[in-house]
Amino acid sequence: MDRQKTLVDVQSMEQSRTVLLKACEQLGIPAEVFGDLSLFILRREDNGSFSLVKQLQDFESPYLALRSVFGAVLLVIRKYTWDLSADARFLLNASALDLLYAQTVADFENGWLHATEDQDIKLRLYQGRGDRLKFLEFARNLKHYNYVQFMPCICDFPEPDSMAIVSAGNKELCFQICGATGDIVQEWCFKVTRIRCWRITTLGDALNGTNSSNTAQLELSFEYLMSKNKHRWITVRSSQVVLMSLTLQKMVEELVKKANGDNSEQAGKIVTQNTLPYIRMDGSKQEISSSSSSLANDTSDHSTPSRITFKRDESRDRISFGNSVYDDIGDDDL
Repeated sequence: MDRQKTLVDVQSMEQSRTVLLKACEQLGIPAEVFGDLSLFILRREDNGSFSLVKQLQDFESPYLALRSVFGAVLLVIRKYTWDLSADARFLLNASALDLLYAQTVADFENGWLHATEDQDIKLRLYQGRGDRLKFLEFARNLKHYNYVQFMPCICDFPEPDSMAIVSAGNKELCFQICGATGDIVQEWCFKVTRIRCWRITTLGDALNGTNSSNTAQLELSFEYLMSKNKHRWITVRSSQVVLMSLTLQKMVEELVKKANGDNSEQAGKIVTQNTLPYIRMDGSKQEISSSSSSLANDTSDHSTPSRITFKRDESRDRISFGNSVYDDIGDDDL
């Protein structure tokens, strides 16, 4: 994130997991934090800001992914966990600390961290001194620390065609509603545990190749528990819909692991195989490996750590996701 270039000798078809491992080994980042990291394609804007184009899945080739994106882009390593306790693992190694510090500085300068004028001055003071630990300790207390901010988008909340800046982190999605002049006039936060399900919908005939645009127009909709027994569908139109969905999925997975009492000592280590239940249109199930783009042959109904179900509606160009964390909500949570 600090634009420090690292050259890694890999084959063009090598998967992102392998590339990430080689990069981390070259940088001296220990195995304890491998599972807390991910590769992202990042685009630098003319004004110096940046946006995340996509998160690479384990089975993807970074080389091919970069070639498929238009414009000047970079392949970067980012910490990718919503568990703030993971920071402790980064502080135990100088290289991991450098990575966390560089990412936090980049997020701060990109406007993702919300600091008051006094907080801004203090952070820049620590940054000027090169005091990484003090900078990180202070930044952890800022609003939207460890959040991902998406590009401005259109949503139908609180009113149709509202312009919003969506951020994700701390088990929630935050919508900053923009006024006519572009200033933030409202902020709404939606807890992940109140999202019953979400879906990605392709608008028009983009998947059939008849859309005039080179990029499919996508919507992300989620069904939210506004109050007891009252749900509402909220829809976002954005070029980053897939990244938003993956972010939601990651938050749900971490919540489930925490609820199941997974050992935090193992949280940063890479799991060699992870599967999700794929629900076919006829109701049968198969397991999908997150490290492979193909379906596994096993059709039995296994329980999985993530407990996220998803299905493809071929007739409407729609993929739906069920959130099992929602099942754990009681009256005390409302």
